Amino acid sequence: MGTTENKNQTNERTWKEAWKTRLDTLRVKLELGKMDLHEGADELEKEVRAYLAKMQAQMAFLVEKNPKALELKARLDEMILQINLGKAEGRDMLERETRKLRDRLHAWKWDVLDWLAEEVDEHANNVRDALENELEFYTAQLELLNVRAHLGKNDARDTWEDLRKKLDVKLQELRNKVETKAEERWDDTKQDLATQLRKWADRLG
Repeated sequence: MGTTENKNQTNERTWKEAWKTRLDTLRVKLELGKMDLHEGADELEKEVRAYLAKMQAQMAFLVEKNPKALELKARLDEMILQINLGKAEGRDMLERETRKLRDRLHAWKWDVLDWLAEEVDEHANNVRDALENELEFYTAQLELLNVRAHLGKNDARDTWEDLRKKLDVKLQELRNKVETKAEERWDDTKQDLATQLRKWADRLG
């Protein structure tokens, strides 16, 4: 019994630290105005590729047991090949590429989660967890980059600065919530965090 409790406590600490790091990272990304636009695109592309490579490895365990998994992994492989943030020329093209990748990621996520609805083994759980709890972290960054691309337009500057300040406050509030949330409610908090990031991404779109 004690071993199980210790394992659960370790998992909870790991989750909490991971989300604190993600939220801190998003706060830093709000300052993208201090970074060259294409430098930011290159950096994010590397991060998204690393995340999707992890998803590839996890999906590989599921391919043998179901033809649907093979189809979904093939879509993921194709998506990785077509990522083009770092090579996008100009703000308009970068906006198109970020929106295209965001939409494909979300469509793939919901198709995978729908397929996994009745899958309960360890590998399925790993894929489900990575999609439900990590993907929004990357799509939120895509949305931030998308808005950053708008900054060349004068009529967008004031809107962005106002939103940036509000989001910074919200991110800090969520970080505090992760720090203080009762342990037995952390699963609910995790879902709430992902939902909040998705809502902010919609506002930025």
